[in-house]
Amino acid sequence: MKSYKVNFKRFIRSVLKIELPALFKTDPGLAPSLGHFTAKASVDAFQNNHEKHFRMQFVMELVTALVQVIKSQVT
Repeated sequence: MKSYKVNFKRFIRSVLKIELPALFKTDPGLAPSLGHFTAKASVDAFQNNHEKHFRMQFVMELVTALVQVIKSQVT
């Protein structure tokens, strides 16, 4: 596995502020289960807390929530 430099500002800008809200517009049913990840308080906490464990936990919870949403839509 290769090692990559992580750009958290780009993650915040592209995923949390653009992609997820756009996804909510196409499927409003996703907002209740994923909306707290795009809330201003959550984004600010992610941006201001530079602890790697905190940020990794945030991303893991986001991915887990996305997987659960996909599973619920498939079944």
